[in-house]
Amino acid sequence: MEKDSSDLSEIFVSWILVRGTKDATDSMAEYCSRLDGVKILTPNVGEMVDATRESHIFQLRLRDYVVSSLDFAKAKEIELAWVDGLIELKKEKRDTKAMYEAEDGEIADEDKKDDDDDDDSADLIPTLEALPDQVIQGHKAVFINEPKLADFKRVLQLEGFQAEFAGGVLIVNDTVAVRRYEAGRMQLEGAMCDDYFRIRDLLYNQYAII
Repeated sequence: MEKDSSDLSEIFVSWILVRGTKDATDSMAEYCSRLDGVKILTPNVGEMVDATRESHIFQLRLRDYVVSSLDFAKAKEIELAWVDGLIELKKEKRDTKAMYEAEDGEIADEDKKDDDDDDDSADLIPTLEALPDQVIQGHKAVFINEPKLADFKRVLQLEGFQAEFAGGVLIVNDTVAVRRYEAGRMQLEGAMCDDYFRIRDLLYNQYAII
C-alpha cells in the first residue's frame, strides 16, 4: 500500500531491534530510520516493550468500490484481503448538525452558516483510493496461519489417507512426507502423483492465502 506525499505523520510499522551490540544496533537503527513509515525501537537488556498499543494504528476509510473488489480469505476469526491503493487526504464536511446562536438570539442550524466557514467545518479524512490496474505489479502469495502437523494428520485421516509420524515427519500413504520447520514453514516431499497434489491442496486449505 502506498501513501501520497502529504505530511502524514502516522506510524505504519514498529521494528524492534534486539540481540546485537550497542554499536551494531544503533547503526542498524539509523539505517532503518530512513525508511518511510517505520518506527525503530532499541530496548536495553531486560527492558520491556509494549507492542500491543493501538497508538500507532493508522485508521482510514475505504471507498465502496475498493471494498467490493476485495477478495477476502478467512483466518480463524478474522477475514483478510490484499489491497493495492493510494492514501489521500480529502476534506469532508463534518456531519455534526451543530446549532449556533445568531446575533438576534435565534437558534439556527450550522448548515445555514456562511460559506466562509466551510474550511472550518471540514475534516481531513485519510481515504484509500484504488491504484490503476496498469500500475499494480502484483505480489507473492502470503500464507497466514500456523498449522500443526498433528492437526493436519487428522485432516488427512478424515479424507481417507493413511498418515503416521516417523522421526517428527508426517508420512502419508508411504509416498509423501510432510515436514514442519522451526520457522513454521511446511514442506512436502515425494513423487509427483495424484496423492501428492491432493495432499498439497488439503495443506493449502489450512492457510488463509492472500
